[in-house]
Amino acid sequence: MQFGQPIIAKPVKGLRIRKEDGTQLPEEGDTVIHSSYWQRRKDDGDVTLSELPKARKQD
Repeated sequence: MQFGQPIIAKPVKGLRIRKEDGTQLPEEGDTVIHSSYWQRRKDDGDVTLSELPKARKQD
């Protein structure tokens, strides 16, 4: 994952995490832009980060 790319951030069960804009990150996670803010939350064990699913090619 590279900074500046969209990713999915999901809070660890039982934690309430604020997004950079101050709103709460939903329990089911949300698409955010990978930044040092989200990397710090991951390093602290507060969130899991994953790449967006790849789009399927239409035949």
